[in-house]
Amino acid sequence: MFRKLRIAVDAVALSDASTFGVSSYTIGLVEALSALDDVEVLLLYPWPLHHGAAKLARVKIRHIRFAVPGAKTREWEQMLVPLLSLTMRCHLIHSPANVAPVLSPKPVVLTLHDIITYSGHSNNSPDSQRYLKRYGMPGVRRAAAIITVSEFSRRQIIDFFGIDEARVHVIYNAIASEFFACGIKRAPSRDKPVVLGCGSLAPTKNARGTLMAFARIHARYPGSKLLLFSVSPGSEGALRKLAAAAGVPEDALEFVAAPDDLTMSSVFARSDVLLFPSLWEGFGLPVVEAFAAGTPVVTSREGALAEVSGGAAVLVDPNDPAAIADAAIGMLENADLWNKMRDLGQQRAALFTWQRAAAQTAEVYRLVARKEV
Repeated sequence: MFRKLRIAVDAVALSDASTFGVSSYTIGLVEALSALDDVEVLLLYPWPLHHGAAKLARVKIRHIRFAVPGAKTREWEQMLVPLLSLTMRCHLIHSPANVAPVLSPKPVVLTLHDIITYSGHSNNSPDSQRYLKRYGMPGVRRAAAIITVSEFSRRQIIDFFGIDEARVHVIYNAIASEFFACGIKRAPSRDKPVVLGCGSLAPTKNARGTLMAFARIHARYPGSKLLLFSVSPGSEGALRKLAAAAGVPEDALEFVAAPDDLTMSSVFARSDVLLFPSLWEGFGLPVVEAFAAGTPVVTSREGALAEVSGGAAVLVDPNDPAAIADAAIGMLENADLWNKMRDLGQQRAALFTWQRAAAQTAEVYRLVARKEV
């Protein structure tokens, strides 16, 4: 067996300004893998890193930056990642962002976070849709192993792609250490609560439901603010229109620019409650980030969110803005309940560490490598 596994990590997500959760996953995993004695990470990318450059410059990995003249799509990862994995004598490739090389001389481990990308429920660009149609499905079916982030996603992947369940491994997402450093928060004052919500316009994120629920909260607390994160560049105008239609005053809305975990954790730390009424999640990273930061959570009972929250969040019907608002108001007006949900969340968050996730991921690498010997 190999004394040290050399892994080529496809870092495409870190060069894309519009990726959020997948970027956090890639950064956190690579950082934790770098601390393992029996794993060597080579990070492969053709464009400057938009996410994680400072953090990944401090860890023990090899950066392999290569030129792709005239390339405008992700097709480089289908050709150059397999070629580089061979020339750099890697044992396998890890593709952490839902798409894997279809043809590779080295075995491929694919992290498929959920089936949303493939099921037609995401807001992919036409170029992304063409890329997925040509390479995505075959890449999933040919991967040596698939890692996903919840039992809910595992079952959906097995059913949707019709693949052997033994190839699909559940390794929960993890939380960046910055979120655990926010300290113990006290229950908020009632007059000016700060509400945090997801501002992604992806249909499954239910931005409209968040805004409609906040409009009810604002009617109760005229001094309240809604902070929106995961706002893609150029989407602010559309969000303002949605907010106005929902009855949210413009001065109550704030868009969060959080380029790194430290900045994002400070946003969670200043928030009194997270509204995350997603219609479909393979995991729901903001929920456990809020747990770690001591921010109580109102989230959906759909998808993997009940599994991931483990009783530490208030679950509601995501299609019922009144129920979402009532759950948040109930916590804001009851300090004992707010403190209870804060404490339950922080206890739950302790399960989601990158050290655990990296150790489990390395075990999948070893399993695949043993089959190749």
